[in-house]
Parts: sequence; C-alpha cells; structure tokens
Amino acid sequence: MITLEKLSKSGPDFPDSSLNPTEKFWQSQRSTKPSSKKGRGLAEHNALGSRIFLFVRKSGLVAGKGAPFIYCGAVNYLSHTGSEPMSVKFALETPLSAEVAAAFGIQS
Repeated sequence: MITLEKLSKSGPDFPDSSLNPTEKFWQSQRSTKPSSKKGRGLAEHNALGSRIFLFVRKSGLVAGKGAPFIYCGAVNYLSHTGSEPMSVKFALETPLSAEVAAAFGIQS
C-alpha cells in the first residue's frame, strides 16, 4: 500500500512517487536490509511462492478523511539498491489501465 504524495514532518522525504504504467519504484522502511527476513521476502517472493499486490493512492487525505487506495495489480521483483532502506524496482504484471494512470497523473 503506497501513498504517492507523502510529507514527513520536515517536508517531502519519501521517494515512493515513481510509478509508471509498467514499473514501480518503492523504498522500504528504513530498517529493512536485503539480508533481513522482510528484504529476502521481497527479493525472493517468486521462489517462496508469494505474490505481491500493489495498492496505490495519490495522497493520504481527501476532504480531511483517509483517501481510498486503488488496486493496481500484482508486481514482480526486478532489482534493488541500498540497504536500510532498500530501494526496490518492481514490474507490474499487467500495465496500468489508461484510466488508473490518469487518476495518478501518469501518461500511459
């Protein structure tokens, strides 16, 4: 579950905003290492028989209430860089529809 437009208390601090019709770049929690259970679960999800599903919302609030997430489909791990946090690149199994891409301001 990813919120594209997030702010930390000190201002913009989260690089989760990189989404295009076929790929998603995501940054894990700051404590996640590639060697940790969570890190291995991301990188090895196919071998472990797990699937990862992507839910995205543009911002956290709409009219003062929690904004709904939009289901964007299943993703597969492609690569990562870094540690604590990990920056992970996923491929969407099915590209975003034009309607969903437009909802996030993405040209398809």
